[in-house]
Amino acid sequence: MTSSVIEGLNILDVITADRIVGQTITNHPLVGYVPSISFLGTRFENLRIAGNPVELDLNHDIFGPRRMTTRPTQRILTF
Repeated sequence: MTSSVIEGLNILDVITADRIVGQTITNHPLVGYVPSISFLGTRFENLRIAGNPVELDLNHDIFGPRRMTTRPTQRILTF
């Protein structure tokens, strides 16, 4: 898991936010073999553009649901 936080964002008084939190969660299971990625916990607090409040509908599972399989992922190398 990685996290980054920006507080008091102000870009030329046009884009402002009290706080932006970015989180990335990855899972690389030994059983199931298929890695998964999630952005659960990512958020924007008091985001505004030109003084207007902006509400975002974030898709934390943009890469889709976690898939399970019983065999490892195969990679084909070509030269």
